[in-house]
Amino acid sequence: MSSKHLRKLLQEKEENELPGAGESASESEEEDEKPVRSAPVNRFAALGLVHDDEDEEEDEPQEVVPKPSAPSNPSKTDKKKKKKANKKNRKKESDKKVEEDVEENAEEASAEVGRQQLYAKYLVVDAKDVNPENEMKRLLGKAFGAAPTANSKRRNATFVPGRIVKAKPTWPPVGSGLSSEIVKKEGDVTWFKFTHNAAYRNLQQLFWAGEKSYDHGLIQTIMEQNPYHLDSLLVMANMMRVQEDVQVARDLIERGVYACDMSTNAPFFVFEPNHRLSYYQRENRSFFLLLHRHMRNAADRRCFFTALQLCKLILMKDPDSDCLGTLLEIDTRALRAKEYEYLVDLYCNLKHKNLDLLPNFVYSVALAYFKMGEGFEELASTALQNALLRFPTVLMQILDKISVQPDKSIDNNMEMNAFAHDKTSLGFQMLTQIYVHHSHELWKEPEVLQWLEKETSAFVPKLMGELKKEFLAEKEACLKRYAGTPRTSSVTP
Repeated sequence: MSSKHLRKLLQEKEENELPGAGESASESEEEDEKPVRSAPVNRFAALGLVHDDEDEEEDEPQEVVPKPSAPSNPSKTDKKKKKKANKKNRKKESDKKVEEDVEENAEEASAEVGRQQLYAKYLVVDAKDVNPENEMKRLLGKAFGAAPTANSKRRNATFVPGRIVKAKPTWPPVGSGLSSEIVKKEGDVTWFKFTHNAAYRNLQQLFWAGEKSYDHGLIQTIMEQNPYHLDSLLVMANMMRVQEDVQVARDLIERGVYACDMSTNAPFFVFEPNHRLSYYQRENRSFFLLLHRHMRNAADRRCFFTALQLCKLILMKDPDSDCLGTLLEIDTRALRAKEYEYLVDLYCNLKHKNLDLLPNFVYSVALAYFKMGEGFEELASTALQNALLRFPTVLMQILDKISVQPDKSIDNNMEMNAFAHDKTSLGFQMLTQIYVHHSHELWKEPEVLQWLEKETSAFVPKLMGELKKEFLAEKEACLKRYAGTPRTSSVTP
């Protein structure tokens, strides 16, 4: 067979096999979709017509690409994160606040301890210093007073001597119906109060009825039933004082103080700084009022040192409240007792009491420096000019009280004269009135007046000059600071 005829037969054979190949190809595609069928064999592999890298690609397993997970809601995720952050911030803020509270409480406790230590140092009182008789003996000598007779000694033997007031044989036996008890404890401080028995409470009801109706006869009846009824003793003493029967008035006050002193049970000790009596406790008020009147009686007898000790005792029993305003007169008591260093120390160390805001202390400290004499001249000058800068109208009130004609530069000064004082608040006027009443005699001494004139003449030109800005600031602050009536102004001259 010729080659031409052979090629023709091969061509026809190939044409006949083409449809089958197409079918097998389609079937192979369908079978590829089935995972169990293996890949077809390459018939040209034996001829070496396929490269090695192609074989490797076919041998490598097909990489499975994971389907992307559906994204979560971004708003919910953010909210959760914010909640966690807010919770964490709140915890931090809470912890910080607790730390601040602990620090603040520690500071308050430390400050309270410091205050109690200052009270114990500057308000301590010795029992022997509150008896006016002892001071009179020091002033007048041992010959003061009549020698006691044997009869009086026997009568005195039946009386307890007392800690504040010495008992007198003319007084009836103590059976006042008073006692004392503990109210509370705050650290080292113990608070007490006086208590009344049933009979005393009944008499107290009668006293209130008689006081409202001004029935002095009823009050005398109460005293007949109980000679140590405290409020009745106060009223009767005031009546005797008005009638100028000073001796009887003083005796009634001393009897009331003695009754209080003898009615206190252990462990209360009146001279212990940490044993306190609150003035706000109704049953305690009579004791404070009796002690205050006893102090004034001592001052009237020129027993100024005793008066100062009694003033300290009153303040010691309720130092934070000071409802009787002892800080408005303790400075004058110290000056009269010539306790100048004590006054300066009190002023410089009891800073938490804001004594620099009280005109009586500012002026009295200046006078105390002057009285301390050599070496304190500069301090006295600085202190007085500070007083004139802060409270300039007080000077004119002092000069008016002691009938001294002021210099024209003061009388014509619209910031220091009487017109300027009238423009100040009612509270400041009351503070000034109390101070002038207690201290005016101390400013009458010739050497004090000379010093006052010298310092005032040097100060007045500065008031509206180099010190004008500072003065105007103090003036504005004073109007705000003393806008109302002082809480302790109930103790008027």
